[in-house]
Amino acid sequence: MAYLEGNLTEEADRRAGTRPDAEQRTHNHRRSGGVRPSIDLVESAACFEIPPLVWYSTLIESLRLCTVDSVILVNDFYSLEADEARGDPNLVTCLMAEHSYSRDQALDAARDLHDHIVDRFLALSRQVPEFCAALDLTEAESVDVARYVEVMRHLIRGNYDWSRTNGRYSSSVSATHGPTNLGYLHPEAQTPATP
Repeated sequence: MAYLEGNLTEEADRRAGTRPDAEQRTHNHRRSGGVRPSIDLVESAACFEIPPLVWYSTLIESLRLCTVDSVILVNDFYSLEADEARGDPNLVTCLMAEHSYSRDQALDAARDLHDHIVDRFLALSRQVPEFCAALDLTEAESVDVARYVEVMRHLIRGNYDWSRTNGRYSSSVSATHGPTNLGYLHPEAQTPATP
Protein backbone atom coordinates (compact mmCIF):
# COMPACT_ATOMS: atom_id res chain seq x y z
CA MET A 1 0.00 0.00 0.00
CA ALA A 2 2.82 2.42 0.85
CA TYR A 3 4.30 1.78 -2.62
CA LEU A 4 1.11 2.95 -4.34
CA GLU A 5 0.69 5.87 -1.95
CA GLY A 6 4.29 6.94 -2.61
CA ASN A 7 3.70 6.99 -6.35
CA LEU A 8 0.59 9.12 -5.86
CA THR A 9 2.62 11.51 -3.68
CA GLU A 10 5.22 11.89 -6.43
CA GLU A 11 2.55 12.46 -9.08
CA ALA A 12 0.73 15.04 -6.93
CA ASP A 13 4.03 16.84 -6.31
CA ARG A 14 4.89 16.70 -10.01
CA ARG A 15 1.57 18.23 -11.03
CA ALA A 16 1.68 20.87 -8.29
CA GLY A 17 5.27 21.78 -9.05
CA THR A 18 6.30 20.90 -5.49
CA ARG A 19 10.04 20.53 -5.07
CA PRO A 20 10.80 18.29 -2.08
CA ASP A 21 13.98 18.78 -0.11
CA ALA A 22 16.48 15.90 0.24
CA GLU A 23 14.81 14.54 3.38
CA GLN A 24 11.34 14.62 1.82
CA ARG A 25 12.69 13.14 -1.41
CA THR A 26 14.25 10.24 0.48
CA HIS A 27 11.09 9.66 2.51
CA ASN A 28 8.86 9.70 -0.59
CA HIS A 29 11.16 7.51 -2.63
CA ARG A 30 11.45 4.94 0.18
CA ARG A 31 7.74 4.36 -0.36
CA SER A 32 7.52 4.72 -4.14
CA GLY A 33 10.73 3.00 -5.20
CA GLY A 34 9.42 -0.54 -5.05
CA VAL A 35 12.41 -1.81 -3.09
CA ARG A 36 10.44 -2.65 0.03
CA PRO A 37 7.98 -4.93 -1.81
CA SER A 38 10.96 -6.63 -3.48
CA ILE A 39 12.53 -7.36 -0.09
CA ASP A 40 9.16 -8.61 1.15
CA LEU A 41 9.16 -11.23 -1.63
CA VAL A 42 12.53 -12.68 -0.62
CA GLU A 43 11.21 -15.28 1.79
CA SER A 44 8.45 -16.43 -0.53
CA ALA A 45 10.70 -16.63 -3.59
CA ALA A 46 13.47 -18.47 -1.75
CA CYS A 47 11.09 -20.72 0.24
CA PHE A 48 12.21 -19.82 3.74
CA GLU A 49 10.91 -17.63 6.55
CA ILE A 50 12.70 -15.78 9.30
CA PRO A 51 11.07 -15.87 12.75
CA PRO A 52 8.48 -13.11 13.35
CA LEU A 53 10.42 -11.67 16.29
CA VAL A 54 13.46 -11.28 14.02
CA TRP A 55 11.34 -9.76 11.23
CA TYR A 56 10.18 -6.95 13.53
CA SER A 57 13.56 -6.35 15.18
CA THR A 58 15.41 -3.06 14.98
CA LEU A 59 18.48 -4.78 13.56
CA ILE A 60 16.68 -6.35 10.60
CA GLU A 61 14.61 -3.22 9.97
CA SER A 62 17.80 -1.16 9.97
CA LEU A 63 19.33 -3.53 7.42
CA ARG A 64 16.19 -3.28 5.27
CA LEU A 65 16.34 0.52 5.47
CA CYS A 66 20.00 0.52 4.39
CA THR A 67 19.06 -1.69 1.45
CA VAL A 68 16.19 0.59 0.41
CA ASP A 69 18.31 3.73 0.78
CA SER A 70 21.18 2.23 -1.21
CA VAL A 71 18.93 1.24 -4.10
CA ILE A 72 17.12 4.57 -4.30
CA LEU A 73 20.31 6.59 -3.98
CA VAL A 74 22.04 4.63 -6.73
CA ASN A 75 18.90 5.01 -8.84
CA ASP A 76 18.89 8.79 -8.34
CA PHE A 77 22.62 8.99 -9.05
CA TYR A 78 22.40 7.18 -12.37
CA SER A 79 19.02 8.57 -13.46
CA LEU A 80 20.08 12.19 -12.88
CA GLU A 81 20.20 13.16 -16.56
CA ALA A 82 16.79 11.66 -17.31
CA ASP A 83 15.26 13.20 -14.18
CA GLU A 84 16.71 16.61 -15.03
CA ALA A 85 15.34 16.36 -18.58
CA ARG A 86 11.86 15.54 -17.28
CA GLY A 87 12.05 18.04 -14.43
CA ASP A 88 11.55 15.21 -11.93
CA PRO A 89 12.87 15.36 -8.37
CA ASN A 90 16.19 13.71 -7.75
CA LEU A 91 18.26 13.56 -4.59
CA VAL A 92 21.27 15.03 -6.40
CA THR A 93 19.32 18.09 -7.55
CA CYS A 94 17.84 18.41 -4.05
CA LEU A 95 21.37 18.51 -2.63
CA MET A 96 22.36 21.11 -5.23
CA ALA A 97 19.44 23.35 -4.29
CA GLU A 98 19.73 22.94 -0.51
CA HIS A 99 23.48 23.38 -0.17
CA SER A 100 24.26 25.53 -3.22
CA TYR A 101 26.42 22.65 -4.47
CA SER A 102 27.69 22.44 -8.00
CA ARG A 103 26.58 19.33 -9.86
CA ASP A 104 29.95 17.67 -9.17
CA GLN A 105 29.80 18.57 -5.47
CA ALA A 106 26.29 17.11 -5.21
CA LEU A 107 27.39 13.92 -6.98
CA ASP A 108 30.33 13.64 -4.56
CA ALA A 109 27.96 14.17 -1.61
CA ALA A 110 25.64 11.46 -2.97
CA ARG A 111 28.59 9.06 -3.34
CA ASP A 112 29.71 9.80 0.21
CA LEU A 113 26.19 9.22 1.50
CA HIS A 114 26.03 5.90 -0.35
CA ASP A 115 29.39 4.85 1.09
CA HIS A 116 28.06 5.62 4.57
CA ILE A 117 24.90 3.56 3.92
CA VAL A 118 26.91 0.56 2.70
CA ASP A 119 29.35 0.83 5.61
CA ARG A 120 26.39 0.87 8.01
CA PHE A 121 24.85 -2.18 6.31
CA LEU A 122 28.12 -4.11 6.61
CA ALA A 123 28.59 -3.12 10.27
CA LEU A 124 25.02 -4.13 11.11
CA SER A 125 25.29 -7.41 9.22
CA ARG A 126 28.31 -8.37 11.33
CA GLN A 127 26.01 -8.25 14.37
CA VAL A 128 23.67 -10.94 13.00
CA PRO A 129 25.35 -14.04 14.52
CA GLU A 130 25.42 -12.50 18.00
CA PHE A 131 21.85 -11.27 17.52
CA CYS A 132 20.65 -14.77 16.59
CA ALA A 133 22.46 -16.24 19.60
CA ALA A 134 20.91 -13.64 21.93
CA LEU A 135 17.46 -14.65 20.69
CA ASP A 136 18.35 -18.32 21.19
CA LEU A 137 17.46 -19.16 17.60
CA THR A 138 17.92 -22.67 16.33
CA GLU A 139 20.67 -23.37 13.83
CA ALA A 140 18.08 -23.57 11.03
CA GLU A 141 16.51 -20.24 12.06
CA SER A 142 19.94 -18.60 12.23
CA VAL A 143 20.74 -19.89 8.74
CA ASP A 144 17.49 -18.40 7.43
CA VAL A 145 18.26 -15.03 9.02
CA ALA A 146 21.76 -15.09 7.50
CA ARG A 147 20.23 -15.93 4.09
CA TYR A 148 17.77 -13.05 4.41
CA VAL A 149 20.59 -10.60 5.14
CA GLU A 150 22.70 -12.05 2.32
CA VAL A 151 19.85 -11.53 -0.15
CA MET A 152 19.70 -7.85 0.86
CA ARG A 153 23.46 -7.59 0.33
CA HIS A 154 23.04 -9.09 -3.14
CA LEU A 155 20.22 -6.64 -3.86
CA ILE A 156 22.49 -3.72 -2.98
CA ARG A 157 25.34 -5.03 -5.13
CA GLY A 158 23.14 -6.21 -7.99
CA ASN A 159 21.34 -2.88 -8.22
CA TYR A 160 24.67 -1.05 -8.31
CA ASP A 161 26.06 -3.29 -11.07
CA TRP A 162 22.85 -3.13 -13.10
CA SER A 163 22.54 0.65 -12.76
CA ARG A 164 26.07 1.16 -14.06
CA THR A 165 25.53 -0.94 -17.18
CA ASN A 166 21.88 -0.73 -18.26
CA GLY A 167 20.74 1.35 -21.19
CA ARG A 168 17.95 3.10 -19.30
CA TYR A 169 20.35 5.60 -17.77
CA SER A 170 22.47 6.22 -20.85
CA SER A 171 22.95 9.78 -22.12
CA SER A 172 21.26 8.94 -25.42
CA VAL A 173 18.13 7.63 -23.71
CA SER A 174 18.11 10.54 -21.26
CA ALA A 175 18.20 12.96 -24.20
CA THR A 176 14.80 11.63 -25.34
CA HIS A 177 13.14 12.70 -22.08
CA GLY A 178 11.62 16.08 -21.42
CA PRO A 179 9.00 17.83 -19.31
CA THR A 180 6.29 16.73 -21.73
CA ASN A 181 7.62 13.18 -22.11
CA LEU A 182 7.35 11.42 -18.79
CA GLY A 183 7.67 7.95 -20.25
CA TYR A 184 5.23 5.23 -19.25
CA LEU A 185 3.81 7.25 -16.34
CA HIS A 186 2.61 10.08 -18.55
CA PRO A 187 -1.23 10.14 -18.65
CA GLU A 188 -1.18 9.94 -22.46
CA ALA A 189 0.81 6.69 -22.29
CA GLN A 190 -1.79 5.00 -20.09
CA THR A 191 -4.16 2.44 -21.53
CA PRO A 192 -7.73 3.60 -20.94
CA ALA A 193 -9.81 1.38 -18.69
CA THR A 194 -12.53 -0.56 -20.40
CA PRO A 195 -15.85 -1.28 -18.68
